[in-house]
Amino acid sequence: MKNYKRYITIVFIWLLSTCSIWAQTNPYRFGSPNYWMAQGSLDINAGKFNLAYEHLQKAQEGYRNLGDVEFQIQATEAMGALKAGLGEWEKANEHYKDALQIATEANEDFAQSKVMVDLLALYRTVGDIIGYNQYLKALDSLYHVSNSAKLKTVYHLYWSNEYLARKEFAMVETQLLQCWDVMQDLPFSDREQAKLNYYSSMMNLKQQQRQYKDAIRAAKHYIEQTKILNGRNSDQQYQAYSNLCTLYALDNDSTRAFACLDSLERGVGHSYQDKEVIANFYNVKGCCYADFKKYDKAIACFDKAYKTLYHKRTEDSPSKFASLLNKSEAYFMLKRYDDAYATFSEYVETSRNKYGETSGTYSQALFTLANIEGARGNINEADSLFRMSMNCLLVNMKQLWRYSTPSQREQFWMETLNNLSGMAAFAVKCGNFDSELTETCYNALLFSKSLLLETEKSVVDIIRKEGTDDDIANYRNLLAVNNRLLVLRNNYEYNKLEIDSLTIQQRELEQQLSHKCQSYNEYETYLDINYEKVRNSLADHEVVVDFSDYQTEDSVRQYAAYIYDKDKSHPLLVKCFDQQQLDSLLDGMQNYTLYNYEQLQNRASKLIWKPIEASIAKGSTVYYIPSGVMHGIALEALPLSDGTTLGQHYDFVRLTSAREIVNAHHSSKINRTATLYGGLQYSLDPQKMEEESKAYEKSDLAGLVRSEYGVSGFKDLRNTKDEVKKIEKTLVDNGFSVKAYLGSKGNAESFVALDGKSPSIVHIATHGFYYTPDEAKDKDFLRGYTDAMSLSGLVFAGGNAAWLGKKNVDGVLGGVLTAKDIANLDFKGTDLLVLSACKTGQGKVTAEGVFGLQRAFKKAGVGTIIMSLWNVDDKVTSEFMVAFYGRLTDKANNWNKRKAFEQTKEIIRKEHPDPYYWAAFVMLD
Repeated sequence: MKNYKRYITIVFIWLLSTCSIWAQTNPYRFGSPNYWMAQGSLDINAGKFNLAYEHLQKAQEGYRNLGDVEFQIQATEAMGALKAGLGEWEKANEHYKDALQIATEANEDFAQSKVMVDLLALYRTVGDIIGYNQYLKALDSLYHVSNSAKLKTVYHLYWSNEYLARKEFAMVETQLLQCWDVMQDLPFSDREQAKLNYYSSMMNLKQQQRQYKDAIRAAKHYIEQTKILNGRNSDQQYQAYSNLCTLYALDNDSTRAFACLDSLERGVGHSYQDKEVIANFYNVKGCCYADFKKYDKAIACFDKAYKTLYHKRTEDSPSKFASLLNKSEAYFMLKRYDDAYATFSEYVETSRNKYGETSGTYSQALFTLANIEGARGNINEADSLFRMSMNCLLVNMKQLWRYSTPSQREQFWMETLNNLSGMAAFAVKCGNFDSELTETCYNALLFSKSLLLETEKSVVDIIRKEGTDDDIANYRNLLAVNNRLLVLRNNYEYNKLEIDSLTIQQRELEQQLSHKCQSYNEYETYLDINYEKVRNSLADHEVVVDFSDYQTEDSVRQYAAYIYDKDKSHPLLVKCFDQQQLDSLLDGMQNYTLYNYEQLQNRASKLIWKPIEASIAKGSTVYYIPSGVMHGIALEALPLSDGTTLGQHYDFVRLTSAREIVNAHHSSKINRTATLYGGLQYSLDPQKMEEESKAYEKSDLAGLVRSEYGVSGFKDLRNTKDEVKKIEKTLVDNGFSVKAYLGSKGNAESFVALDGKSPSIVHIATHGFYYTPDEAKDKDFLRGYTDAMSLSGLVFAGGNAAWLGKKNVDGVLGGVLTAKDIANLDFKGTDLLVLSACKTGQGKVTAEGVFGLQRAFKKAGVGTIIMSLWNVDDKVTSEFMVAFYGRLTDKANNWNKRKAFEQTKEIIRKEHPDPYYWAAFVMLD
């Protein structure tokens, strides 16, 4: 959420250009407010910030005495910008709020919006999420009630920058298009100024999209606009040429980049230029050399930038501050680590003085300094710095988390992911495998894994348990808006205005629900689960193996594991295998070959398990949490040298996060209810679908399921009818109340109707699906969707109606439920969910976990899930499921799900030795 360097630079450029333009266009006499405003501009150019502040105060007082509200607001806002630029956040906040109050009392909509944007930038910088959301809501409200074209221009430009930070490029383009349309209603002078901001935003968008030719065109438009507004010798135009040079470098056009730099350099040092602008030029030139790996020349430029501002404190100079960061990076690339350390140490000290020891900038600076110390071979110093950085980062994240909306949390998480996921790499690089450092690294991993999933579950649980009718209505409205947005984004160009409107509504609902959840003490208890709490929750002979993956310096994906039991002071970090080794082992074969003893013998277990084997006693219960490619591997099924499997020597428990160990609620009491689906008819005529649909009340959730269509149907799974009947008999014989849905009865409506009253066992024998965005392009039902939760799901009775493009009767569901739909249901009453279907364990693998059906059902509250990692033969799947329920209800097993599951795998393995038939099934707790 924070980008301090960019924010401070923008503040000073804005302040310089505003005061300079103001001084050029307003006549003044000595002692008048106009005079003091102009003097403030000159003082800022000279770096005399204290004097500039005094003169701006005099200007503000003068305008107040004259009753000139418009310029009083501008002077007050300029004072706030000056204090923000100097890092004096409280003073900046005070002045911005004063300016906002004046604008509000005068009913100046445009001025209000402008100051609100200042406040949003300030709160984003300092991490004040409460203040940020407060003014975000106020800005949205003002936009809805105002007819001011100037206000709407500010609003759309603001949101274009917000969406750019989130990398939602389509939304950026929509905001800029709306901005351009609104600009046409502005007076000429205002329109020309707005064009400058428009071209700047367009340039930034195209740069982020790596469309450098388009970005260069936008930069040239920006330059022409600065000439129109400020003349040919303005600092702002000078900055614009620096941007153009950077774009040429990114486009790998060294000829034009250096030609642009040479042209700029001929003008360096003129008396009209601010020293910040000159220093910024040398920073740009140095970065250009660095882009082309000319690091010695880059360092010389960064030195010039620093020396240009020798008279300024580094805390007060954004360009001087940036030169330290740039130079240390160049030293590091040259492997001049001592020089990098000396330079970056000054940057770290400045970060602490400017932003404080609890700031994100200081935390990030410590992390970088730790890496430099590691490269210097100073492991103890690196260890200390790294732990300081991570502890600071985790504290900051916890503080931000409580008050953030879902969209903001996702953005925070993405911004800190590189640091969180790089922990193991740092410890391995330092050769530190069992210490306080590894504990800090592991706490970061524990914090990050399934973080968003846990948060979503926490919010939903609170709303369902303690929310008012209004809270529940808001939650359902949010679900409806989210689903509607998914549908509309299939044809973004056609629907972009409605998307924009719904996005505002989505934001408002998220803020309301987030505010509601803040008052509950248990809302964020999951954030406080750390290594010590997990370790203390372990029993004798229980071990945790938490996998982590990271990219090495030579771009190879490396896997490591943190291992510990209840007696370990610190987790042991073990380097395991890398992706190249796994790819070499498979040599183009399918993943299930890993379990084939005849083809690979025990080579898979040697690669994956051997590095950690010595740390785990045989017979132990092993809680393992996958990462990366490990999500697609069943450890328990890997063969050993004697032909047995790992699962025959250890009791493996697969988890989404080690937090589950702390949160586990073991109970021998089972609510003996079950719902079974099988023998479903996927092709039904519309009249039959309508008839079956009428058996259920239409809940609000039912209306959320989308109704797009596709091109290829699903065949009936004949074996599943017999499978469900046999399972039903087994369960009934053991005292269960069972509801079986067969044929046309097993429609989507019946499944949605389980929301909030799901049985302890749910068994679904049907088709499952998961497609990547590229694969989905050939499926009309899925075309246009890019998120994995919309590209995975289950097919119920009548599912071909939606998949084949047949028109449904109004109010009748299409028979296909995506993971997105399922995630919104309440299945907390379900202890065991069995997905007797293909691809149900697949999804998009991220550092957060697997996005697909398993995530959907976990969010819905299901305890244990049985699923498959690949397509399995229908007949063998039915045999597996029938055998599983037989073992589960065996009194000798005492309702031990995992024991019954492993016994079943051995039964099927004897009947069908090929691992293709038995190794696909995994159990996730």
